[in-house]
Amino acid sequence: MTVEWIKCKGDTWCDLFKLDMNHSLLDINGVFVIFGGNGVDDIIYIGCGNIKSELNKLVKDPAIVAFKSHGCFVTWAHTNKLTQSGIANYLINNLKPKLNPKASKSLNVTVNLPWS
Repeated sequence: MTVEWIKCKGDTWCDLFKLDMNHSLLDINGVFVIFGGNGVDDIIYIGCGNIKSELNKLVKDPAIVAFKSHGCFVTWAHTNKLTQSGIANYLINNLKPKLNPKASKSLNVTVNLPWS
């Protein structure tokens, strides 16, 4: 499955801690990847659900905040609610984030990575 990974103005990755949490682009359901300055080699967290709600929680999470000084970026993609868990599983299993919970029992749904 091909998804469209969102970038911020200027075609740059969005800084998680500078993101306008009221922006309409966040008010969707989908999957997201939080990563450090080294991109694919620095995956911090992967999640799914309502993007605005999930990111609002995570910017207050001490484990995520600990990465703030090293650069903390985020991208997300709109996905069908039925495939979110499977996409998140695929991303968790393949990108091996530092802080993620275990993958769920959903079947993996393969997607393009943000860097491809």
